[in-house]
Amino acid sequence: MAPFLIMLANIDLAPLSSVDGYGECGNLVVSNVAASAYFKNNVPANTIDNNLNTRWSNSASGSWVRYDLGENKAICYLDIAWFKGNQRSYNFAISTSLDGSSFTDVHTGKSGKSTSLQRYDIPDTTTRFVKITISGNSANSWAEITEVDIYGFVPDVVAPSVTALPSGGTFNAAQSITLVASEPATIYFTTDSSSPTASSQRYTGPISISSTTLLNYLAIDIAGNSSPIKTEVYTIDTILPAIQITRPSHGSSEYVPIMTEVLVLSQLK
Repeated sequence: MAPFLIMLANIDLAPLSSVDGYGECGNLVVSNVAASAYFKNNVPANTIDNNLNTRWSNSASGSWVRYDLGENKAICYLDIAWFKGNQRSYNFAISTSLDGSSFTDVHTGKSGKSTSLQRYDIPDTTTRFVKITISGNSANSWAEITEVDIYGFVPDVVAPSVTALPSGGTFNAAQSITLVASEPATIYFTTDSSSPTASSQRYTGPISISSTTLLNYLAIDIAGNSSPIKTEVYTIDTILPAIQITRPSHGSSEYVPIMTEVLVLSQLK
């Protein structure tokens, strides 16, 4: 793969955030690419070969290249590198379609002055097909792209983990228990030995435990993935141990006389 630098100037950067049911934005696999036409060996597949030294090109204004993701995906942004992008600015539109026939524009604009990948934010859209249509550039009517990366939200199927601090044990004073999830999630808990569910008490802050308690808890993330139920037992023992001294009676075999010595210090004159 040829080295290149992503250019992020004069464009909107899509946030790497999560949406319901999905994880962070990632580079999606393109199952097929086609174009309205192409010139000689500058085929549309050159735009997804991870090589900035190859390109797709066509001389007519209004030429397009279309990407098939294989199935519906939630798209968040595109990275596009333009041939001789440091010398000319391309007029283009990005459109999406669920069926490959009816397309809706989600971004229109001009490219920046760079040959590196440039990022273009689009509204979070569920689509299967993505098309880039070029209406010439500042030098001529040619459409020429060296590389395209399409980013979308990858389904989140990983369950969160949740930890209790401190963990269970025996304590001589009341405890304040903090529950921490490994990702944004809602934590539910019970203290009556029942199994927690999404209908149980919601964790909103430290749990005060002043007597022996069995704490059950779980976390559910925004995609609906649920952690396993975890259990901690907190034994609270605040009673000081009692010390009992028994003195054997005089004459028994266990009797030991107690010898006491008194030291008198005379006052020095």
